[in-house]
Amino acid sequence: MYSSLSSDSNNCGDYQKLPFYRGLKLYEAGCVDNVLQVGFHLSGTVTTPKSPNVPGAGYPAEPERKYRISISFDRCKITSVTCTCDTHDIFWCQHVVSLAIYRIRNADSVRLRVPISETLLQLDREQLQKLLQYLIAEHHTEVLPTAQRLADEILQSRSLINRIAGAPDPTAGAAAEEDHSWHLDEEQVSEQV
Repeated sequence: MYSSLSSDSNNCGDYQKLPFYRGLKLYEAGCVDNVLQVGFHLSGTVTTPKSPNVPGAGYPAEPERKYRISISFDRCKITSVTCTCDTHDIFWCQHVVSLAIYRIRNADSVRLRVPISETLLQLDREQLQKLLQYLIAEHHTEVLPTAQRLADEILQSRSLINRIAGAPDPTAGAAAEEDHSWHLDEEQVSEQV
């Protein structure tokens, strides 16, 4: 994992501040929930517990927060990660670490689904329309502009989207001949270095 666990004896207590250690503690505290694997895409939520207000500590108590995490992987490598905490660092945040540890340690209890494209093939026209309408209804502020743009493109017979066979499936993993590598945010590495 691109998370750090240094053994520098000069900073004995500092290791507890590292994302890997904090993620491990979140996992051990049972903060990981709603874990679902669809094809080569893992998602879940991590709830950070409310921190107590320590008198004289100089900082206020932190409220309980819930973060949504997604991890894409291919051929035993994590290829991309996202977390709603928006931590910008060269290491994965504690929430990504806790979800990854959960998946490794609870492999038999994680709900597994085939890639979404396989599920869509099983649906008839009416079911596909219902799925799309419910998706838009539940997430209209996020997806409605994109759904309308894609619908407009599909309705134009000469558009690029109609000249391409099939459609992308982020849960299907890469093709055998495609390049695959560990996820590394090169922009963040450049900023840190």
